[in-house]
Amino acid sequence: MDPGAGAHYSARTAEEVFRDFRGRRAGMIKALTNDVEKFYQLCDPGESARPPRGRRQSLC
Repeated sequence: MDPGAGAHYSARTAEEVFRDFRGRRAGMIKALTNDVEKFYQLCDPGESARPPRGRRQSLC
C-alpha cells in the first residue's frame, strides 16, 4: 500500500488543532441556538424538497 495515497495529511500543532476544533464547536453551538431558524431552513427547506417515503434522507 502506498503511504502517499489516501487522505491528505498536514502536520499541525496541538494548538492549531484545538483552535480549529474550538471554532467549529462555536459555530455549531451558534447555529443550533442563535441561528436556529436559518440553520433549519438550510437543512429542511420545505415539503417540496423531501424525497418520497422509504428513501433515506441525508443529514443537512
